Amino acid sequence: MKNIWYWVGGAILLLLILFFIFYQFGKSKGKALGSVNNITPPVGSKFQLSNADGSISAAITSLASQLYNDMNGINWFGFHNNALWLQVSQLTDGDLLNVYNSFNQQYQGNAGYSLIQWIQGDTFNADSTDQATTVLTRLQGFGAK
Repeated sequence: MKNIWYWVGGAILLLLILFFIFYQFGKSKGKALGSVNNITPPVGSKFQLSNADGSISAAITSLASQLYNDMNGINWFGFHNNALWLQVSQLTDGDLLNVYNSFNQQYQGNAGYSLIQWIQGDTFNADSTDQATTVLTRLQGFGAK
């Protein structure tokens, strides 16, 4: 009977050691993923990235969340919210960069991909391809990755 308890204790100890190793590995990987590629927008943006208290402005957060929700999940035929992509493609440079930064701050640390990588990895139908390409080209022109 003592041998069984040695094996059970050893198995529990081994699981705890493995849990600790994976936890530390995940924590360090999370720090690496959490480092986002932010770009400083030009002065005079319509929607500032931060409010006076340092929180992200609601308009920017909303657009970033809408983009995430539009691209998240399986999208077999590339049907996207065309009005959203048109709105984002027509943003000023500063506002577009604020949306890019907000998207990355909210979602890059979790998923590991920036807004650029999300757009590149998604499928768009004929109606939204032009707007997505415009957004992608403009962001890449600012050095976004």
